[in-house]
Amino acid sequence: MGRNGVGKTTLLKCLMGLLPISNGEILLDGEPLHKKNAEARAVAGIGYVPQGRDIFPMLSVEENLRIGLPIRKQRLKMLGREDD
Repeated sequence: MGRNGVGKTTLLKCLMGLLPISNGEILLDGEPLHKKNAEARAVAGIGYVPQGRDIFPMLSVEENLRIGLPIRKQRLKMLGREDD
């Protein structure tokens, strides 16, 4: 994916709304994403699972992943795709 310091993590944090973008725009399905807050982006299905110690260290991998499942189920329900 690239060597250290080329902006991989910064790009992901910008996509999630955790960092502001300095110019340009981010579109999702043709809609401006960069104007939405991080919570709205999560509902839209965008997630970020950082490497290492930025997650909940006392939980297992499965438990960390389960934290996001309610948002996915909510989004699928909104899209009428509850069976996915």
